[in-house]
Amino acid sequence: MNRLKVHYLFRRPVSQDLKKADQGKIPHDYFFAYTRLSKKFSVTMTEKVFSNKIVSIIDQLIIKATYPIMNIGFSFFSVAYQLPEIRKADVLFATTDSFGIPLLLLKQLKIINKPIIINTGGFFDGYKESKSQIYRKMCRKLFGNVSIVVSGVKNECKLMSRDLHLPKSKLAQINYGVDTSYFKPKFDSEIKQDFILTVGADFKRDWKTFKKIAENLPKIKFVIIASPDQLKIKMPDNVKILYNLPIGEVRAYIRKSLLIVILSKQNYRFAGSSTILRAMSCAKTVIFTDSYGVLEQPFVNNKNAILVPPHNYKKIVSEIKRLIKNKKEISKIGDNARKYVLKNNNYKHYTSRLEKVFRNSLLNEKND
Repeated sequence: MNRLKVHYLFRRPVSQDLKKADQGKIPHDYFFAYTRLSKKFSVTMTEKVFSNKIVSIIDQLIIKATYPIMNIGFSFFSVAYQLPEIRKADVLFATTDSFGIPLLLLKQLKIINKPIIINTGGFFDGYKESKSQIYRKMCRKLFGNVSIVVSGVKNECKLMSRDLHLPKSKLAQINYGVDTSYFKPKFDSEIKQDFILTVGADFKRDWKTFKKIAENLPKIKFVIIASPDQLKIKMPDNVKILYNLPIGEVRAYIRKSLLIVILSKQNYRFAGSSTILRAMSCAKTVIFTDSYGVLEQPFVNNKNAILVPPHNYKKIVSEIKRLIKNKKEISKIGDNARKYVLKNNNYKHYTSRLEKVFRNSLLNEKND
């Protein structure tokens, strides 16, 4: 029996990282189950597009022109350049950012006829914030060509079904899966956990609120690990900023921190979910924003996480002061956080669900 051929369209080179994941140097949860599903399917990907400077330059110009309207990347020629690999596959997988929308356009133009699975990656937030009615109309048209849309939250699935006129059969909610073998606790009594950490480069990060927190807690050390193109606000002197650290160093900082604080502006997905859940998997107490996408998650406030309203810096300052005085509570919540991730966000569960999505995509295509 021939194995299902699944072609992944990654928006960055990953071949070296795949080798590192096999060696345990980086987590498997970077790759949308590519490493695990290679045991079930014939999975492929190509990096030839990243070495073609002409294609890259053209797509960069397109993204520069379209991003203010679309709020996501649109690398059309990078996708078209992969047509030989695309045509050999049974199923295609991509995120909406960069490669997903161009794939749907190629199918709309009848250049390809393969089942397309799209991982949203927060697409709906950008869609709602776009002021272009033409772009919204285009999305409704193009998403008619999708086989299945995968989202981490039910709320986003519901809203995409409503706004993009997608039947429920074309939507799949799958909890983000954490590589819990990589992100696990490591206790060292010689390490002094004396700083509060935040990590991330998500465009929904609420840096203004974080700044107010640091200003109101001048005696506490804070560490930010972020991307320079996202963090464009000056922080007070008690905040140390580190840019673009490799994931191994990020994990080390998570383990050494006293608390993790991940703040987001209001959003329809679970913004910051990968960072939050990875930190929880390391048995850390995480303070994070109770946004729309978080409401449906089975978190229990003060048991396995600390949930705070958006933009409410006074509430967060109060929670930090309370927790610092009670290290036993920090430890207890951290232990419960690890148990939560093992039960609800295990990478094995994610892989199993995505495997079913790939198989069901062929049935969806036949029924269209």
